[in-house]
Amino acid sequence: MSDDDYIPFRESGLLPLEHGQTFDLGGITLEAIHVPGHTQGIMVILIREERVIMFGDACGIGVLLFTPESSGVAEYHQSLLELQRYEPQYDRVLREHGTCESTCRVLEDCIEACERVMNGTDDAVPSEFMGKTYLRAFACDPKSGMRLDGKEGNIIYSPDKIF
Repeated sequence: MSDDDYIPFRESGLLPLEHGQTFDLGGITLEAIHVPGHTQGIMVILIREERVIMFGDACGIGVLLFTPESSGVAEYHQSLLELQRYEPQYDRVLREHGTCESTCRVLEDCIEACERVMNGTDDAVPSEFMGKTYLRAFACDPKSGMRLDGKEGNIIYSPDKIF
């Protein structure tokens, strides 16, 4: 593929999106919540009236924390603790890939994954991504990607990006 095969990067007409910013869409209110982790600028969107939160890649069954753009595990953990304050405001979680929906427990599971990584009690399963080997906090079924212990949230991290 060449550069001509891609849509060019938009250089104008973009506005900043900030933590706490809300949008009234005529009876539906969206709130942006900054959750540094998978990337430094990632935002979660709370749809207040629907009691739905869109985690996207911010929290799910395999959050990637090894790219140059990602946070370390400890910083991501802090982000998730901040996000936890919003739990009383939603009953449904939409997330990244796969089924694109999780139980509300996924956040608690990702917090646990971070804590286990930080204290060295995670499974630390070697997992290959993009030609390199990283660590998955908890062992998973290779077909479904779901944790073997029946829980949902998980992280894939680089050992040099914990603290």
